Amino acid sequence: MAPSGITFTLDLEHHWYAEDRNRFVAPAIALLAMADRAGARGTVFVLGEVADSHPDLVRKFADAGHEIALHGYHHTPLPKLDVQQMRDDIVRGKAVLESLTGQACVGYRAPYFSLTPASRAVVPVLADLGFSYSSSVLPAASPQFGWPGAPTTPFRWAEGLVELPVPVALFFGRGLPYLGGTYLRVLPTWFTSLGLRRGADQLHWTYTHPYDLDDDEPFTVIPQLGRAQSRLLWIRRRSMMARTERLLGAAPGRPLAERVADELTDVAVVAL
Repeated sequence: MAPSGITFTLDLEHHWYAEDRNRFVAPAIALLAMADRAGARGTVFVLGEVADSHPDLVRKFADAGHEIALHGYHHTPLPKLDVQQMRDDIVRGKAVLESLTGQACVGYRAPYFSLTPASRAVVPVLADLGFSYSSSVLPAASPQFGWPGAPTTPFRWAEGLVELPVPVALFFGRGLPYLGGTYLRVLPTWFTSLGLRRGADQLHWTYTHPYDLDDDEPFTVIPQLGRAQSRLLWIRRRSMMARTERLLGAAPGRPLAERVADELTDVAVVAL
């Protein structure tokens, strides 16, 4: 596989910790404008409940040429669901997005990148429902969900669909997802550049949440995280937009579904 650019991806979701269920809208629109300036068409992983509550926002991304993919209907980590609950959540979300856009929804990203050995059963569900790829595995140890030892480059599940692991680079013996979220906000820019060089054989994509650049949001301690981890959600939000725009402007990629269809037809099957 020869990587070709950096794909913009967005997890279009509420600020999961906030009472204001509409706060995500303004930063999401700002991200849409940024992608347009950078000449980047990417993939937007949408929560089904967001599509139900804010259909016009989802249409804005679709009309701008971005792929609309599924982030689940509810933002529930997969290991908290049994197989039938996984299926019900995915079926409901897929139906909402396809009705809204009139296009097939072929991409899926698990909430919190929570496809782990404990939730491996979701893979045949996705294959059965017609998804062509998943972007749900973090191939490293993580405070939340990770799959250490999983491939760091795209691979095909035995069930047929392609997996696009979170891009990670090894630093001091630890794999870090340097191209998105808290890591992209907090780590220095030289670290990101080094990660791109070390992960030259990976399929590169950024990932962002609306809260990552909501620098006007007052800081609050999220009870389930505590003060220190909560602070990580606020650090350097003001710089996130510029960091992402520089990455995309230098090498804008295409939506993930297009890259899977064009660049990843011969990826190896991996038994996990």
